[in-house]
Amino acid sequence: MSTAISREPGMGNGRTIRDIDADITDELAFHLECLEQMLREQGRPPDTAAQEAQRRFGDAARIARECQHIATKEQRMWKKIAVTLMVVLAVSLTLSVAVGFSAVARARRAAEESRAVAESAQLHAVAAQQEAARQATAARDALAQSQSLIYITGMVARPGPMTLGKAGSRSAIRAVIAAGGANAGAEGVVIVRRGKLSESRSVVATIRIDAPETDVALEANDVVTVK
Repeated sequence: MSTAISREPGMGNGRTIRDIDADITDELAFHLECLEQMLREQGRPPDTAAQEAQRRFGDAARIARECQHIATKEQRMWKKIAVTLMVVLAVSLTLSVAVGFSAVARARRAAEESRAVAESAQLHAVAAQQEAARQATAARDALAQSQSLIYITGMVARPGPMTLGKAGSRSAIRAVIAAGGANAGAEGVVIVRRGKLSESRSVVATIRIDAPETDVALEANDVVTVK
């Protein structure tokens, strides 16, 4: 899954649009992989599972474009900040040269004005940076909220993907209940979580259905398996 976007160098965080595009592609592929795996566990043939996963996930290209729009907007804001600072530096240098040919009193006034302009521009640049970061964070949070899924598998009445909101208070046992409850003979729940900085997954908790005090909170992309 790949969507062509501009390959402008990133500013501020040292990352490029190519890096961000790769992150978006990996994240969407991860969601589709989990859905397809879930459908296979439910007995769907591989080809049918892949098609059904695409249908349930929705328009992946649209989601990718939204993420890319956020990234592009953030890159443009960083460029505007850089241009503003360069203009401020050019103005400051010009005023410094002019001061060298002026009287002492006039030079002092010019220097003070130059500093005021620089400080004002810097404040505006910082404000613009903070606003860009706030908007980007809000957009990413909104997208993450719409895609905040967990996956219920194993011995439950209705296995499949579920939003964290539907899972109740982000509790593993509440998620099992929301999926129709555990089947007869089920004894425990295993939670597998994706690493924060890698694609690796690991078991983060094993709880007993008859021991609610062992319950744990869930995070987006957790896979909850009832055994």
